[in-house]
Amino acid sequence: MNWDIASKTLLVNDIGLHYWEEIDIVTKGANYGYSEREGDEQVFVDSTGKTGSLMVPPVAFPDRDLLHVDGIDEPVAPVYPAAVYSHWEGDSIGSGFVYRGKQMPQLRGKYISMT
Repeated sequence: MNWDIASKTLLVNDIGLHYWEEIDIVTKGANYGYSEREGDEQVFVDSTGKTGSLMVPPVAFPDRDLLHVDGIDEPVAPVYPAAVYSHWEGDSIGSGFVYRGKQMPQLRGKYISMT
């Protein structure tokens, strides 16, 4: 987790289950889809642990993207990551920060991730 004090934003690097790494912007009361979403895909934990695009044949994303949560009467819509990358691009996400330095103005305000 990393606080960006300038923007008052809490950022979380989330190591994926099998296929996706993600960066989440934390908001109070948000549901990030665990354990039915990985990255920006539906994940099938009960069967193979694969995401919809990796199933054979591929499983289309649900028309109504709602999750049923124990203890909550109405279904909730998950909040999706600010950024994702697959394990084809890297194995895990470790840490990161929003650059606020002066040496590289083109990076100022950008999130720098460590993989």
